[in-house]
Amino acid sequence: MWSYLLGTLGVIALFTIGQKKWYGWFMAFTNELLWIVYGFTTKQYGFIFAALAYGTVNMTHGIRWFRQNKHQNNTGQNKHIHYIDFTPNTTKPLHTNN
Repeated sequence: MWSYLLGTLGVIALFTIGQKKWYGWFMAFTNELLWIVYGFTTKQYGFIFAALAYGTVNMTHGIRWFRQNKHQNNTGQNKHIHYIDFTPNTTKPLHTNN
């Protein structure tokens, strides 16, 4: 039962992180702590190793995301608007017969 709840929380955390919500990282970190407790409680030590690995990856990416987000906020860049330049490049021919 607990493994299903923790698995569900992990999936929800992934979706939340994918939406770039700050609390997604907190959910993922909390989920990994709970997996460690679960691994000790059930004496399934593979879960502890996996939780430490996932926690390390989540922490590394979370720190990187928070730093980038802080930098974008300090420079006034809007992280949600991406501009695409559709103007043709007239300095290069489209086709060459070489």
